Amino acid sequence: MSHRRILVTASLALTFALVVVGGAVVTLGRQAAVDHLAVPDHLDGTTRPVAIHRTPGAGSGSPIMYLFPGRGGDDSQWFAGHPFADGVGIDLIADELVADGRIEPMVLVSADIGDTYGVDSTPVDDGYEHGRVERYILDDLIPTVEARYGTPSERWIGGLSMGGFAALHAAFRQPDLFDAVGVLSPAIFEGDLPDRMWLFEGEGGRPAHDPLELARSGSIEDLRIGLGAGLSDYPWIHDATTVLGRILTQRQVAHELDFVAGGHDTATWHALAPHMLLALGASRGVP
Repeated sequence: MSHRRILVTASLALTFALVVVGGAVVTLGRQAAVDHLAVPDHLDGTTRPVAIHRTPGAGSGSPIMYLFPGRGGDDSQWFAGHPFADGVGIDLIADELVADGRIEPMVLVSADIGDTYGVDSTPVDDGYEHGRVERYILDDLIPTVEARYGTPSERWIGGLSMGGFAALHAAFRQPDLFDAVGVLSPAIFEGDLPDRMWLFEGEGGRPAHDPLELARSGSIEDLRIGLGAGLSDYPWIHDATTVLGRILTQRQVAHELDFVAGGHDTATWHALAPHMLLALGASRGVP
């Protein structure tokens, strides 16, 4: 089942004291409890910061969602924090949806992966960061978090902009490891972006690393997928996200594709976040 929706009233004005998220009122000034970890990257001997929020009722066995930031973002970008306009606020949104009984309690893991797109790549001085980052996600981040918070009933992954590419790349290459993937304004593209062709340098080339190519050929039938972007987003992101939705529809992969009034910015991602969470939780038995 798939849906393409244009949610023209969903863009939220962050200057108000209260906003409405799926019928629930979210207080912008409130902060949710967040744990902070430094997860070792055993391949290069460094650590990467990770912020973790448990919604009310979450415990061992609850779904865990791994979230990656956009370029220039960090482990705080997905959460409300300091002040609200600096972050998407998915922690507060999830709390309200759990309180309303619309999603089940879960653990949200916001992980800093640098400006890497979440792939393994050869170091070069080109303005991006490089390294064995796909291996870090699979071999260090996930095992470290789940050793602390418990093996989840479901494992989700998500990201925005650059982090959206990273999430789709991981989920489509390792579909047996994840149950759902949700991305906002994912930095995927058709054709060539000259400064980013290094994304496809790994074994297998572009067919093995491009989310659009993987969507066409990968064993992704059992994934639940939530996609979203702004109607005034970068044209290449808007167009490629639309193409991805079309591929998923053709393959009959369960997904929702939502567009809201807005661009490539925090207000747009805040407006889309509840729809993404609801799309991913749709088959979990929560009305």
